[in-house]
Amino acid sequence: MSELENEVEIDLGRLGRSLLRGWWLIVLGIVVGGIIGFLAAQGAGELFQARAGVYLGQPLSTSGSSQLQSLQTNPSSVGQIVRGQALVRSIADQVELAPAALRRNTSPRTVPGALTRNGQTPLVEVIVRGKDRDKVSEAANLFAAAVVVDVSNYADAKISNLEELIAEQNAELARIDQNIEQTQALLADETVSATQRAVVVLGAGDQSQRRGALVEDRSKAQLDLTVAQEVERGRVVNTASATKVDARSSRSSIVVGAVVGGIIGTALALLLPAIRSRMRGQSAG
Repeated sequence: MSELENEVEIDLGRLGRSLLRGWWLIVLGIVVGGIIGFLAAQGAGELFQARAGVYLGQPLSTSGSSQLQSLQTNPSSVGQIVRGQALVRSIADQVELAPAALRRNTSPRTVPGALTRNGQTPLVEVIVRGKDRDKVSEAANLFAAAVVVDVSNYADAKISNLEELIAEQNAELARIDQNIEQTQALLADETVSATQRAVVVLGAGDQSQRRGALVEDRSKAQLDLTVAQEVERGRVVNTASATKVDARSSRSSIVVGAVVGGIIGTALALLLPAIRSRMRGQSAG
């Protein structure tokens, strides 16, 4: 055991002396590596980033009394949508970018600061990076619009039904108003008998009651429509406008370059005695 310990101590001592003799190689490697990392960061070229903010919408039950869970309430749905092969190809064709590059440089992100609870919809961002400012902005906006369409099927169906209901209510109100005008004309006619007047007045009372109930129903339907449009349906809350970002962080590139350079310098320092010994042997030969 003592012999093994002595050998380990000798090897460690030899390594230590090699590092001390070759310290300048380690320092040189760190400096050169840092310089190369800095130059690499500066030469990476311009890079632009565009963020499109999306509200996914909050689906509600038909009565509006409870929240529903769906694609809209799951922010991971956005990632599945924007990475879809068909959508990526379609948008890539529109903005004239390579589909693989567009997919690689597109990512969703939940907006920080939001308190996400079960059944509640957070805000999300669709982020696209690239070297062309206009293409990046257009792609982000197209992705955001596609997300809104895909998650809003339920809200769109509800909006369509409510619009049809309100149209029918308006048509019925128009018919009732026409009947009331005809009733008023009959009551103004002096040739109408008392019996006929009584029947007309009774019918007019029914029409007025029906009209009042219908106006109340229409008001509720209009409020439900507003909720479906403004709360339940998703929408793009801010369109993307690309801004310039650092292609690579200069600081991190310098650190990585320095670390790699230091490792290479250390390896050379450890190999330096063997290299010198070989060179002496060749010279002696």
